[in-house]
Amino acid sequence: MPAELVLAGLATADLVIKYGKILIELYSSFKGANAEIRERIIAVEASWNRTRLRINIIERIRDTLDERHRRVQDDILQILFTKLLAANQQASRVVREGSAKKDGKEARKWKYPLVKESIDKAIKELDNWQKMYDPSWFLILRMATPVIDEALDNDLDSTTERSNPIATARNMREAMLAFPQSVSSIFLDQASLDRAHRKNIPYSSAELAFRPLTHHSYFIIDSIPSRQGILPELLTRDVRELARRLSAADPWTFGLLPCYGVVKVYDQDTENCHGVRLSPASFDFVFSVPPELKSPRSLRDILLRPDQTISLSVRFRIACLRPEAILVFGDKERAFAATFLLGFEKFQLAFGGHSLQAGDCAWERNLYRHPQRQGLHPEDYYSMQHDIYALGVCLLEIGFWKSFVVYDEERARPLPSDLLPTGLIIKDSDDDNGNATLLKGALVDLATAKLPSRMGDKYTAVAVNCLTCLDADNPDFGDKSEFEDEDGIAIGVRYIEKVLLQLNNISI
Repeated sequence: MPAELVLAGLATADLVIKYGKILIELYSSFKGANAEIRERIIAVEASWNRTRLRINIIERIRDTLDERHRRVQDDILQILFTKLLAANQQASRVVREGSAKKDGKEARKWKYPLVKESIDKAIKELDNWQKMYDPSWFLILRMATPVIDEALDNDLDSTTERSNPIATARNMREAMLAFPQSVSSIFLDQASLDRAHRKNIPYSSAELAFRPLTHHSYFIIDSIPSRQGILPELLTRDVRELARRLSAADPWTFGLLPCYGVVKVYDQDTENCHGVRLSPASFDFVFSVPPELKSPRSLRDILLRPDQTISLSVRFRIACLRPEAILVFGDKERAFAATFLLGFEKFQLAFGGHSLQAGDCAWERNLYRHPQRQGLHPEDYYSMQHDIYALGVCLLEIGFWKSFVVYDEERARPLPSDLLPTGLIIKDSDDDNGNATLLKGALVDLATAKLPSRMGDKYTAVAVNCLTCLDADNPDFGDKSEFEDEDGIAIGVRYIEKVLLQLNNISI
């Protein structure tokens, strides 16, 4: 066995690229197979090309990363190396077994089922690795350093593929800049939605819309209402900025549907006595949907009517921030093919460098908010740790595969499920921080006592870590001074290290 296989723990970018190239060469020997096999080979080549380009970028900027960020990158690279080794070994075995048979048409037919199985597994493993790596890739694109732009430009010039993932990354990075290069308007005319047939998606703020005989005939609409006490021009500015960034989203990379545009919605209350429009009553975000996806359902709907045959692997993939804010799509083969985040009605507005301190008293939304962010007047400004806390609540629901929020027969009134301590649920009032803190403690106790038997100790540890991420004694997230960098990279790296990679290490 080569020494580099023995020293797998020392995987480098060059070594990963080498074994990726060997794998593609092995699969190329099967290109004389039937159309079904050839299609799979093309798919795995495309997946590897996307991965290879990313690795090249990371290798060029590696020295600009801090020590923890480099360590996380190395850990993720090691996971890929392990997957490539396994894929190479399986492909090599297929080649050896096929070669041991007699030459000719009969032998080639004999090995096609094994070839198909080998390539399908490689495609799945590469896609799973890319999904795991996507948050880290997003952090790289957010870094304010010209080295990244130079690396992207170099690789962009080296390929002419129209679907080049580096071009997609370049567009996403430009969309995140403070001063975008594009000046085209993101706003659409209200008449553009007048002929659309709109249908509510149960237990979601979003709607499914159809516009017949147009290129974008199937899309998702998510509405953001105007807020009292906020100057209309400031709200419009932030809506435009959010929509502009979402317009460059790659749905398969970032779990966000690309924003096609925004419609300003007016009503009579937003007109003066002369019929002049003063400010929008709301903003309708219009999102494009990949054509192969269908039948969107909110995660809340799925949890209210759970399919007990769904595997733990699928449940891991659909963890989120709030079940109403997640849409799960199917395709022609799977009921749970893709998951996307919506629910931007409470997106963080930047006023004077701080997020808006405004909330509401809806208990079913406060349930997913840290005690510091509950009620009409949250005591703390938004930070990413608040989203990590929300993820912890969702990990609980997914672990129990049961919704924390249920509804009466008319689906009009949300009620706490029997998993929640009802005495701590304060409905329709500005909850005091003390009660919210007790509820947080009850959720931690619920995870500690009942989650291990369902999901195991590792999953439980991640859920509890998320729920306690703002506790002063939390060793991973509790010290806020560690995350005071301007671009939010440090907290993102810690989240990947302590949450995403830990969930990935769970064997199912």
